[in-house]
Order: sequence, then C-alpha cells, then structure tokens
Amino acid sequence: RVSLAQRCRLVEQTTRGARWIDSAAVPFPAVDVARSAAKASLEGPLVAEAMMTGIQLALGELHAAPARAGVVGYGRMGSRLAALLAARLPVVVHDGDEQQAQEARHDGFAVTDMATLLRTVDMVVGCTGTGILGDAELAAVDRPLILVNGASSDIEFSLWPRRAGPMILPGSAGDENRPWLNHYLAGPRGSHILITGGFPANFHHRVAPIPAHLFQVTRALMVAGAVQVIQGPPRAGLTPLEAGIQHVVATAAASVHPTVAAVRRDTDG
Repeated sequence: RVSLAQRCRLVEQTTRGARWIDSAAVPFPAVDVARSAAKASLEGPLVAEAMMTGIQLALGELHAAPARAGVVGYGRMGSRLAALLAARLPVVVHDGDEQQAQEARHDGFAVTDMATLLRTVDMVVGCTGTGILGDAELAAVDRPLILVNGASSDIEFSLWPRRAGPMILPGSAGDENRPWLNHYLAGPRGSHILITGGFPANFHHRVAPIPAHLFQVTRALMVAGAVQVIQGPPRAGLTPLEAGIQHVVATAAASVHPTVAAVRRDTDG
C-alpha cells in the first residue's frame, strides 16, 4: 500500500540494488551506501581479494589452469579483479562504456569487443551486475570456457536451469541445495564450466570470505546510512551517503586496522 510504503526507510548496500532504486522511482527515502567512496575504497579491495581467493579455490577443485582471462565490465570490481588476475595470467577487457574501456587501456589492458573476447580466452569473469551470457550466446562459442561471476547476485550468466544434479562436476560439494558450492557443466552442448553455480566467486569459501573484524567497516557504513535516512528529510528517492559520515567511519576504521588505513586516503578526496 502507498500509505505503508511512505513509512519505509531504506539503506542500499549493493550497486545493483541502487540501480534498481534509481529506475523504480520509489516513494520512500533511501540512502546509497553501495556507491559511496568509503565503501568502494574500504570494502572494495577486501571483496576483490575474496573473489580472487574463491576463483583460485574453484580452479584448484577443477584442476583447471586457464591460460587467458577476459574481464567483462571494468567498473570498481572489474578493474580490481583484472589487476589481481593479471598478476597470474594474461587478461583482456571488454566494456561497452567507452569511458571505462579507456580507463582499462590507460591501465595497460588490451580492450576488445565481446565476440573477440569469447573467441580468445579460456575464462570469462563477468563484473557487470547484469546478464552477459546465456545458452544462446554460448552456443556460438566453440572453445570451452570457464564462467566466473565477479559481480553480485547470480544474474551474470543466464544459466539457472543448468544448476541441476546431473550437471554437477567432480570437485564440487555435491549439495544440490547450495549451488554456490558446486561447479556445473553449462551451455547447450555442456562444453563450458559454470563455477560456484554462477554465484559470486567470493561465496565459494570454506570460511567467511572477509574476516569479521574487517567487515565491521561495511556494517558501520550501513548503520551510518540508517541514521542518516531516519534523521534526514522524508524526501523520496535515493540520496548519497553524506561525505562527513564516510570520513568519520574511514578515520575510525583506519585507527584500528592497518589494512583499512592503507586505502583510507581514497575517501579523503
């Protein structure tokens, strides 16, 4: 009901959710923690490292050693993952946004179109927060691909029907009720591999992907966002997390954790 919706207050943690709120014209106030400088600078590197650890764990379970990776989407997460992957194997990038493609070139990466990327890599890491590949696109790819979700949610690859028991690969946990612990044959001919069930690679950990004492940064930003949205004016739509609040959280985190202190400077601009 509209009357009930107008009493709601929201704090958004994910970029995908923030995009949805932007497009949905919600009738209640919301604070955008997802795209805040503090979250990008403080949490972003931790998530990227957790993603990389999940990818390495999955590849080890599959005894797979891709020779070349393609990163699709060169935003905050894509750029970090590209850098981490490039320390281990050659990386090419695709991004439909010319500004982000130019940033990738500036960072030293070869940038190519999607069709060429699919023809020349062994592993595709999707970092767009949108669907990039499904059965129709994979049907045209002759070489086997390892498909990795480097974004949030499980929408990067439209392959949900492939998450079935008979498609689970050796090296997986084998629990059909927890597909993020499994790797699946994918594509119309079953020639591709969908790791971690198409869920974000940082889901694939035996322990918490980010240690609890470091994840306190994200919790603090969410609490700060809650305070802002409750105390602020009842203006519908998405409002950025206040810069002053971000600075307070970043300063407090840096005083406790050296790991956070190393990246805090990015929030001070």
